[in-house]
Amino acid sequence: YPLFVMAVAPELAPTTAGNYRLQTCSPAINAAFPSMLQGVVDLDGNVRTDMGESQGPYQPQGASVGPLIIAQQPAPLTYCAVATNFFDVQMQAVPPNTTAQWEVDRHDGSGFVPVADGSVYAGSATTHLLITNATSTMDGQDYRLSLTSGAGCADYSASAHLTVPPLLTYVRANAPNGGDGYSWATAYNDLSTALQNACGTEVWVASGTYYSPGGS
Repeated sequence: YPLFVMAVAPELAPTTAGNYRLQTCSPAINAAFPSMLQGVVDLDGNVRTDMGESQGPYQPQGASVGPLIIAQQPAPLTYCAVATNFFDVQMQAVPPNTTAQWEVDRHDGSGFVPVADGSVYAGSATTHLLITNATSTMDGQDYRLSLTSGAGCADYSASAHLTVPPLLTYVRANAPNGGDGYSWATAYNDLSTALQNACGTEVWVASGTYYSPGGS
């Protein structure tokens, strides 16, 4: 997308707010067809040059620092205590001296705030955020990556949702089919299925008769 200086959310339209000039790392710089825009005056009254025309209503007046392009956005994550858990962003193009910082929205009214490396996070200043020791209080949080070039051009990845299921897995022989193992009421009724899907630290098994996959 074009990386405007300050874009306004579409749902706020119509409005005259926002700044739709391109940032210096916008991939829309030098991306138009010269034959279509040569000599056209932009909204600032600047004539578009005969080389390097850019998309958008304004012709950039400064030098481009190179595009900042995210190739792959972070995917939602369901935390599993016995697996490796991470959010990851893949970059297609990065201007010189670009820094990265992961941010979290805990939905406490503070919005997105930076995370720091420690007992829960590692890689907070890279494109790969590793999460360990997640707790139930982190369930429902959203994460995004903030990117800032050396010239001050900024962009954010899409936000990705974190789900932290209960650390206990429940098994009850007489439970209905289709349980998720998160409670006695929604317990698995098959022990082998529970063990295959358990992502917590403990599996609780109610008294009853359980059978191996071979039926014995």
